Amino acid sequence: MAAKLNRAIHGKTINDVLNAPAIVEAFANGFKNAVDNDCEYGGLVYETDGVLSFKGPKKGDKGSFILETYVQDNKPKGANDNLVAVWHVHPTPDQARTCRPSDEDVDNAKINTWANVFYFVITGTKQLKGGKAFPDASRFDDVSIPGKEFKIWYVAP
Repeated sequence: MAAKLNRAIHGKTINDVLNAPAIVEAFANGFKNAVDNDCEYGGLVYETDGVLSFKGPKKGDKGSFILETYVQDNKPKGANDNLVAVWHVHPTPDQARTCRPSDEDVDNAKINTWANVFYFVITGTKQLKGGKAFPDASRFDDVSIPGKEFKIWYVAP
């Protein structure tokens, strides 16, 4: 697990992303908006001249946030080669309010599109009823920040 968490993308680690207050605030806003509006939200993080910047949260729809389209349409000029992370939030009560990423996120993280970036899923903090694990739970690393009302899951390719 440590090797996955120490991974660097364009010279930036998961800790670099999670220690950037504006980016974490974007995660928080995306989570709040997803719960309030029952729609998925997402965004991207990129590096330019050693500085992390981001776009989002951007509203998706009730059932999906198409990261491929969002990144293609919203990445800043030159960000194609310095994309560091993509993220999204699930809107439905059983996903946005509980600490359970979608089973589909495992497949999404495995595809070549996101194999070279950090792939984050933002969820709630409430444990599922009965504490049931979800399929492929071992593929997710909880990289949450203490004191936040949401969980951040890193899905390793």
